Amino acid sequence: MADTQEHHGLLWFANRSAPRSYYFLPRRADVQRDDDGRPMVTLLVAGPGGFLTLTGMWRPGADALDGLRKEIAEREQIDDAATITLAFAPVRSVSCELVLDDGTVLARSRTSGSPPYSALFSVSLTAAQLVSAAAGLGGRPGFLAVRYRAEVLTPIMAGARFTGAGAELISWLRAAATTGPAGLRAAIEQAITDGLARVELSVPGDPSSELVTELYDRVLSRAAEAVPGLLDGGSFEVTVELGRDVEQPFSADADLATIEGRDTVRLPAGIVAPAPETAPAPAPGVRLGLDPAGAPLAWIRVRRGDATAVLTAPDFRPADPGTAGGPVTVITGYTDGSPIHRVDLPARAGELVLGARDVGLAEVTVDGRALARAGAVAAEVLLTRGPHRHTVRLGGDDWTARRWLVVPEGAAPGADYRWTATTADGRVVRHDRAHSETGEIVLASF
Repeated sequence: MADTQEHHGLLWFANRSAPRSYYFLPRRADVQRDDDGRPMVTLLVAGPGGFLTLTGMWRPGADALDGLRKEIAEREQIDDAATITLAFAPVRSVSCELVLDDGTVLARSRTSGSPPYSALFSVSLTAAQLVSAAAGLGGRPGFLAVRYRAEVLTPIMAGARFTGAGAELISWLRAAATTGPAGLRAAIEQAITDGLARVELSVPGDPSSELVTELYDRVLSRAAEAVPGLLDGGSFEVTVELGRDVEQPFSADADLATIEGRDTVRLPAGIVAPAPETAPAPAPGVRLGLDPAGAPLAWIRVRRGDATAVLTAPDFRPADPGTAGGPVTVITGYTDGSPIHRVDLPARAGELVLGARDVGLAEVTVDGRALARAGAVAAEVLLTRGPHRHTVRLGGDDWTARRWLVVPEGAAPGADYRWTATTADGRVVRHDRAHSETGEIVLASF
């Protein structure tokens, strides 16, 4: 999201209408808990099926906000973290779904309408759905989840710069200055058309036509006001900045298999949840062919024929879904709130090695060694991919970095980025947003 930071699963950004006030947005959801912190989830058997009752909650962890205050105080150089005000980010159209492993939405709620956006579910289950719910509550990732969806208002900053120089331009505008603001505005527009001046826009991502039009109009109006006083200088520059709140989609999940205290949920008598996969088989049938360190992976389910294996965080140890040939389906869940990724792979026999694209990931590398050679002492890069933001800090002896980003099936692997460099004398040089098609980012100069 535009102009946001992240702290241990909490997105945060400034509330521009009040000093020392900030909004937060949890990337992960939860369920209602009792006074001892245990999940309040009930699963009952009724005939061949059953009933599931729980309440979804979208709120940060108990100690998360204290940590966030300290993080903001450090980044924003605020002496007393206790003076920082935190509030749930403004969101619209909040809904909550109860979802099974095959994508079936058991129920959908419009929630309570305000934080923590509680969503009560009491649903009947078929026999197959009962097995999936029991598997999730029994510790099998990907079988049962609570998913929040919303539109979140986040801030962006956009700017425009009008520049011009040269005797021909100065003469043209000096003559037009006597015609009043309207005539001067028309003369400036004509100068741009004739190539005597130009307007440069600095906008985030995919800006709306309304934002571009407003920026263009404002910078030309400012130029018409300022140019008469700048004509004697031979060249001039006029800039404007706009702050806007933009609406973007957002989701936050709670996988019932991985929530804290899941093992305290009692399964009904007469039903046994499939046991979670444990140690790998001596001759594993599937393994992850990349280093998962730092990757936003929660779990990976692999189906081959009638067999299923699950690779789980943090080490994603190899598992065995059988070695016989057959259709292969890979379903991946993430820790950053990204939608579940599913891909069907060609039938193959023997060991299955999953690559980055098989689990919906693309690697982005950042190389800032040229900045260090040029005299920079530190750099910060903000990577943008869809609704997610990743901050990379370089400096000291560490001027290279890599990040794993979630990439939907069929999408290009690149990312948008913008960066700042700090020189030895404390000067900060900012660079506008750019895009890397390949995911290889080289910061060459500042």
